[in-house]
Amino acid sequence: ARLSASTSSALLAATTTAARQAASSTTASAHMVTSTSALYSATTSAQGMATSTSALHSATTSLHSATTSNALASATTTSSPIVATSTTGAHVPPPITLQYTSPVPTHGGALFIRVDKPPASVSVYYLFEGKTRPCLSAKVVSGGLSCNVEAGYGADLKVWATYNTISSNNITFSYLIPTISSSALTSSTPGSTITISGSNFGNNINVIEVMIGSVRCSRVALINPHFSLSCVAPSGSGTDLPVSVLVAGQASLPDSAYLSYLPPL
Repeated sequence: ARLSASTSSALLAATTTAARQAASSTTASAHMVTSTSALYSATTSAQGMATSTSALHSATTSLHSATTSNALASATTTSSPIVATSTTGAHVPPPITLQYTSPVPTHGGALFIRVDKPPASVSVYYLFEGKTRPCLSAKVVSGGLSCNVEAGYGADLKVWATYNTISSNNITFSYLIPTISSSALTSSTPGSTITISGSNFGNNINVIEVMIGSVRCSRVALINPHFSLSCVAPSGSGTDLPVSVLVAGQASLPDSAYLSYLPPL
C-alpha cells in the first residue's frame, strides 16, 4: 500500500510538471506568433511607407518636369516672333506689295514691277480689254519682278501678283504713248493719202486716231502694225499744221510732226 501511494505521488508530480512545461511551451508559442505578426505588420508598414514615399517622390518629380516644360514653352512663345496663321493653322506668307511699274511698247515686252524682297515663285496677271491675262515668264530680278506682256495699248491697266494663292495690292501699268518719227509731211491736195511712221501705234485700228491740226484724218489704216500707218488728209490749207496720233486716248507728243498743204496753182 505504501509503495502504491509513493508511486501515485511520483506519477502525479510527473504529470503536473509535464502540464506546466506544456503550458510554458504554449505560452512561448503564442508569444512567438504575436512577435511574428508584429514583425510582419511592421515590415508591411515600412514597405507601405516606402511605397508612399516613392510615389510622392515620383509625383513631385513629374510636377517639377511639367512646371519646367510649361515654363520653357512659355519662354519660347514669348521670345519667338509671331507668325501669322490661317484658321486651319497653316502658315500665311506675308502679302506682296507692288510699288510701281515701267511702261511697255505696244508690240509687247518686258514689264518691270518694283517690289521689295519679292518671293522666289510668283505669278503676275493684268487686265486688258476686260479680260485677265497672265504676264508670262515672271521672275525675280534686281529690285523687283519682271514678266512679259502681250501686244496691246492703253494706260492705267490693272496689274497684280499672287504668291501661294495670296494676292498683292493692285497697281497699274501703261503701254508707251505713240511716237511720230516723220518730221515733215506734205500733201499735194486735200484728200490725198499721207503716211506716218513712228512707234507704239498699236495693232487695233479701232482705237487709232490721226489729227491734222484740229481736223480728224479719215480712213486710217495700219501699214505695219505698231510702226506705220496711213490716212486720208482732210480738206484744208496752210503750212506746218501739227500732226498727232492718238492710240486709245494716249496722244503723241505735241509739235513732233507737221503737215503742209501745197499752195493752190
